[in-house]
Amino acid sequence: MHNSKETREMILDTGIELFARQSFASVSMSDIAEACGLTKPSIYYHFKNKQGLFIALAQRIHERIKSELMTIIEYALPLRETLILIAEARFESLEKQPDLVRTHLSFLFVPDIRDLIDSLQDDIMALQQLIIPKFTEAIAVGEIKSSTDPLLTSIMFHSTLTTYLIRALHGFMDSEELPAAETVVDAILDGISTENYRKKREINK
Repeated sequence: MHNSKETREMILDTGIELFARQSFASVSMSDIAEACGLTKPSIYYHFKNKQGLFIALAQRIHERIKSELMTIIEYALPLRETLILIAEARFESLEKQPDLVRTHLSFLFVPDIRDLIDSLQDDIMALQQLIIPKFTEAIAVGEIKSSTDPLLTSIMFHSTLTTYLIRALHGFMDSEELPAAETVVDAILDGISTENYRKKREINK
C-alpha cells in the first residue's frame, strides 16, 4: 500500500484541499497525514518533506492544465476560437475546481512558496508557450499584425485570465461577474488584429 499510486494521488489531492484553505507555512505533514487517515511515516515514504510534496503537487497541477490546453489546441481552430475556449475553461475551473485554482495561484504570488518552485519556472513558461504556434499561424494568414510578439502576447493573455481569477477568488468580484470569454479575447486581439481581419469579422457578425 505504501508504494501504491493510489496512496500518492490521495496525498496530493488532500494537499490541494489543505493548501487551498491555509498558507503553506500553516500546513504540516502531520495535518496532511491526519486528513489522509495515514501515519506520518506513510507520507514521508512518498515525499521526502513538505517542500517535495508541494513541488510534486505543483507539477501535477501544471500537467492537468497542460493536458486541458493541449486538448483545446488539438481542435485546430483559428486563434480567436482557440483563445475563447481556453478562457472559458479557465473561468469554469473556478466553479468546478476552486481548490485547485487557489493552490495554483499561490505558486505565483505567495512569497514563501515562490522560492520553492524555482525549479518549476520552465514548466510555467512551457504553459505560456503552448499557444505561441497559434499566434504565429495567425500572423502567417494575416489575422494579426506581423509586428506582434507571440510570446509576449501569450503571456499577456494568460496574465489577463489570472488577474480575473484572482479578483474572483479574493472577493473583488463574484464569479458570476467574470466577463464573457469573448470579451476578454477580443480586448486583446483588437490591438493586434489586421484591418482586413477586422473587416472580415464585421461582415461575418
